[in-house]
Amino acid sequence: MSSKAGKAGFWRRLGGFLIDGILLGLVGFALGTALFDTLARLPGPTRLIGLAVGVAYYGLLASGLGGGRTLGMRVVGAKVVGLDGRPLALGASLWRALWLQGPLIVNGMMLTGLEPILMQVWIVVAAALVFGVGVANLILIFGNGHTGRLVHDLLSGAVVVRTENDAPPTGEKRGAVVFAALAGVLVTALAFGLSQKAMDKALPFAALLRIQTAVAALPGVLETSVVENTMFSFLGGEKRQSLIVNARVATWPSDPQALADRIGVAVRRSYALKPGETIKVVLRRGYDIGIAQGWTARSYEPRFSAS
Repeated sequence: MSSKAGKAGFWRRLGGFLIDGILLGLVGFALGTALFDTLARLPGPTRLIGLAVGVAYYGLLASGLGGGRTLGMRVVGAKVVGLDGRPLALGASLWRALWLQGPLIVNGMMLTGLEPILMQVWIVVAAALVFGVGVANLILIFGNGHTGRLVHDLLSGAVVVRTENDAPPTGEKRGAVVFAALAGVLVTALAFGLSQKAMDKALPFAALLRIQTAVAALPGVLETSVVENTMFSFLGGEKRQSLIVNARVATWPSDPQALADRIGVAVRRSYALKPGETIKVVLRRGYDIGIAQGWTARSYEPRFSAS
């Protein structure tokens, strides 16, 4: 058997992954529809629910308990085995699934209410999972073609082969693996540095935390995010800036405008607006569990008393 004989090719793996993603999305949509009110009231990073579902799905089915094949893999004719050709142990399979699903779930997941140091740690972790792992996988796709092992495979001692093969491929490109690891670290550092620079330029990090803390402390607000938006009028050369505050609410308040007004006051007390800068409040109710999401949103301009 040649070194590539048992490897499941990139397109085969991608096809299986897309099928599995669609199936998980349908599961998430069903959960969201059946438990909308419950999920809408849950505080904290609800995307972790999708992470748990995804890790359970990939971890159980890709292990020896599930025959080493998810439903998508069964369709495309691929399976997961260990480097010895035997089915992957459950623990190793769950660890593999965590690295497979983690970057997808973390991407776009906001955490509020953290201390500044913990927020910095979270930004580094998110950058590593989203950008570092992503770049490392791209390098491995093109540079580690003999075995086709990606980051989650390398970390769990797994390899994806065609269903009709039991012997895993050989000929690991060690240089590509080392290069992918170094590139992942460098890209993580770069992504962290650029995000911090962009954040401080648009809205200083300390000011962002003050606004988020002040708004999140209001009754009925589960979490909040803040962005500063700048619009230019090319005809008149006018520059308009607005602070957009997204507030997730557990239930729709009886008077949404009144809540928007209170949010506006909290923002003005915690942050000195720039000359001419306005505030826009977006109240959102719904859920985001990583594998599916559903929202209703309403926008308001806070009213301020003359006093």
